Amino acid sequence: LHYVLTERFIAVASTDDALIPFLAGGARPNIDRLIYSRLPLLDDFDWSDGWVEGIKTLLPGTHMTLGAAGRLRRQQYWAFSAQPEDSALATARPEDAVAAFATVLERATSDRLRSASDPAMLMSGGIDSACVAASIHRQSSTATAYSVVADPDQDCIESAAIRSMLGTLGWPTCQIQVPSFAGAMSEAEVAALAWQRPHPVDNSILLVHALVTMAARAGQRVVLHGASGDLALFAPDDYFLHVARTQGLGAALAELRLMRARHVYHLGRSAVELLARAFWEHAVPLSVKRLRPARWRNARQLAAASGLDPALVRDRHVVGRIRQVWARGDRFVRLTPAEQHAAVLRPPGIVRGLEGYDRVGGRAGVEMRDPLADVRVLEWLQRAPLALRSTEGRTKWLGRAYVQLAFGEAVAWRTDKSHLGWQLVGAALPRTHGSVTPADDAITDCSYAHRVAQLWERRLAP
Repeated sequence: LHYVLTERFIAVASTDDALIPFLAGGARPNIDRLIYSRLPLLDDFDWSDGWVEGIKTLLPGTHMTLGAAGRLRRQQYWAFSAQPEDSALATARPEDAVAAFATVLERATSDRLRSASDPAMLMSGGIDSACVAASIHRQSSTATAYSVVADPDQDCIESAAIRSMLGTLGWPTCQIQVPSFAGAMSEAEVAALAWQRPHPVDNSILLVHALVTMAARAGQRVVLHGASGDLALFAPDDYFLHVARTQGLGAALAELRLMRARHVYHLGRSAVELLARAFWEHAVPLSVKRLRPARWRNARQLAAASGLDPALVRDRHVVGRIRQVWARGDRFVRLTPAEQHAAVLRPPGIVRGLEGYDRVGGRAGVEMRDPLADVRVLEWLQRAPLALRSTEGRTKWLGRAYVQLAFGEAVAWRTDKSHLGWQLVGAALPRTHGSVTPADDAITDCSYAHRVAQLWERRLAP
């Protein structure tokens, strides 16, 4: 939700640019290019500040009260701190832990299924959306599934998972096939959608934008998804160190061997490589990491690649801020797993993940709902033992075990993944709109943001 507050009124809207006519004075709006670019890695923004000066954002996980005297008060209800492990879950049988997770997730999903018409479901083929789909299915509810799938002659593990799940669900479906762009939206329509209201974040999730638009055209006003799954089911990559502390060296070495064969992000990596990385992260003094010449060089390169004006980079201390973010990352990996989980759930963590989804949903006139972002689900997962989130060499073990209940082993326990979103982004890249001609990698790394901002400045001129 976005709003403009003046001495005379408050105006609210689901899209930020809809509020531009309500800005005081009727002057040409000022664009904050740094906020607009959402420069990769920078997380020290006031995330309630909009990219147009004077327009504020009510972030996910917050509520706002406006008093009679015009005093505005915002409060976060996602105020997570490290929680002690639930002793009952720590000693529960795996099947009992999965059943307990099912209870809390299905309650959250049920609350989000309320709609005047059947809801829509974004099905990516990944574990997170599969969790939500399984939760809907196990309650004997239905939804219309919206997906991007590979053409039948393409080898794509996530498309195979989508087709397998839909075979079980029997839901109505609406799809875009790539690279042929057969189905509900053509390549030209996808490209036009990207440049209708270009935005560095929104264009990077063009797949979501396209599917939400398709749902809105079909008259659906509620869209479920599982975008928060990575943070809800978070576990550190070096969780084997926790295993070593709690179960012994032998158990940790066994996990390392399984990670090589099963871990989505470490397939094929040897135990020696993973141990060397853990040594660098945990044993090398932070001062040594901070003083590496590569830190300065990489920060300058990232700032230059952003496409931001050099004067803005200098005046807003962008290079120094990037290095500070990296320094916080160095300290983050040395927190306990419980402290890390709490940290990624606090803003800007889960808020950043939902920001783009909510904005493209607002543009289409639909409400985006993520059961995995329900505070009850997040608090339950915080108290769950780390072994329920990563074990047997796998990420998201608990989510996978739950998905297996509805969709079987082939969907739940696969070890690889593929993303088709880049093919939709690629459809928009050759298109020129006004003076905006992005480079080949522009959308994904935000390097075209300053040119998009120039386009907006001309459109916003009084």
